[in-house]
Amino acid sequence: MIKMRNTRFSGGSLTENMNRGAPTLALVFTLGTACPDGTIDAAQRAPQLQDPVMSAIAAAAEMPSLENVVLQPDHREIRIRIEQPMMCCEPRPMLRLVDEAGEVRGSLWLFRTLVLRPGNPAPRDDERCEPLGTQHICVRPWTLTATSWPAVAARLEQLGAWTLTEPCNRPMIIRGSDGTSSISVGVIGDSGFLSVQRRVRAGLSAFSCIGPRYEREADGLKAKELYDYFVGVNGAIPPEAIRIAK
Repeated sequence: MIKMRNTRFSGGSLTENMNRGAPTLALVFTLGTACPDGTIDAAQRAPQLQDPVMSAIAAAAEMPSLENVVLQPDHREIRIRIEQPMMCCEPRPMLRLVDEAGEVRGSLWLFRTLVLRPGNPAPRDDERCEPLGTQHICVRPWTLTATSWPAVAARLEQLGAWTLTEPCNRPMIIRGSDGTSSISVGVIGDSGFLSVQRRVRAGLSAFSCIGPRYEREADGLKAKELYDYFVGVNGAIPPEAIRIAK
């Protein structure tokens, strides 16, 4: 079943719309603006559950919002995703794991970004889609076959997935012609992106890392190890057959 809301179709070729959509998939975070001394406000670096892609994945997969999840005192939940692909239609993994006093259950999903217009790639029959700006996030379940959920939970614990706190986003200072500076972080095509959201009892926390493949120290190195593990947790993602919407 495909779930789509307020979907409007318009013309445009596959190539045209893929090229138009690609820049929006290069995720850019602005961590501060007008900072003459190049500093980043500490409040802006605090973990936030502000990942619209993760929210769209959860909605499409019919998961409850993590902000609204109610857990028992000895229960906890973690959600992890990696970057949207720079090119149209390539699926990426998202994981949801619930630890209920040592009893582990989890689910894997494949998500991708589609521009739902005639002449563009259409969702699969087993995908459900949720609007995200002018595009849609489309998801389908992916069966865990390469390992077991207790093994995944144990490895996530070893890698510090529950305890990573400081974002390892690489800042770039942009100098304005008027003398002001802004600090932003962008995703380079092959640098990767890691987003982690957690709920432990009533507490919410989040961790993000832009460019984990390039990290070599501190929390950045931990994020790289977690990213590398997560990318391969279920083996290679099968190639996607493209079906064009009419």
